[in-house]
Amino acid sequence: MGSKAGPAEALVLRETDKLAGTVGQIVARHPGDAAEGVTAAFCHIVAAARVNPLLKTVLGGQDGDELLSLITTRSQAVLERAVTALTPVLRAQYPERGLSEEAWSVFAETFVRLLLSHVVQPGGPVERTATSVRWVLGRMLDR
Repeated sequence: MGSKAGPAEALVLRETDKLAGTVGQIVARHPGDAAEGVTAAFCHIVAAARVNPLLKTVLGGQDGDELLSLITTRSQAVLERAVTALTPVLRAQYPERGLSEEAWSVFAETFVRLLLSHVVQPGGPVERTATSVRWVLGRMLDR
């Protein structure tokens, strides 16, 4: 049988697409409050990752080394896919922020990198994570 890399990457990219859809749904519930919307989306995904069987396998390392490397050392495909999907969603949801496409792209990349970090190495209770994330991402949104 060939390498597991192809199916593993397809699986991780499918989960990335789901993540972008979830972010879009959650931020839509917070019109006019970008910091609240992105923080709610962030915390929802972090909490879901803690009970997601796919991510448990990846993070537990049990035959998940290939998957883990796709969100750590070889994360470029995941990062690009997520940033490409999230940038227009966030920009459309929060036009009042007045951020350029490039600024939203930087924001989306920061969001995804922070998210991957918290998924791979949880920083404590989700509530504490929410406070930190709101502080960091909120400052970015204030220009």
